[in-house]
Amino acid sequence: MIFATMIQLQDKTIADIEAEWEVTNLREPSKIVGIKIMQTPDSIAILSKQYIESILHKEGLNGMNSMSMPLDLNIMLVPNLEGTNRSRSNLFARLLRELQYIANATRC
Repeated sequence: MIFATMIQLQDKTIADIEAEWEVTNLREPSKIVGIKIMQTPDSIAILSKQYIESILHKEGLNGMNSMSMPLDLNIMLVPNLEGTNRSRSNLFARLLRELQYIANATRC
């Protein structure tokens, strides 16, 4: 995606990119990787609700309620020395990465 304050600057940037690489100009997008893009003459809005909902659905968390502190402070955490409890750390880490991406990609 290329944003510019003047059409001439945008056209020059596109020409420079096309001179270096083979590209396909899709013009004005409305959705990229599940992120909805709304454009008006005065503004550009990037909406991530659908993308976040798809992440939560994929992880089976789409019916959950949000909370300010996701950890119950009254529960004592203990190590799993026997290895009997299946670890969800990789799933949790992936979920955090995906949500961190959307937080970084849609904020100024």
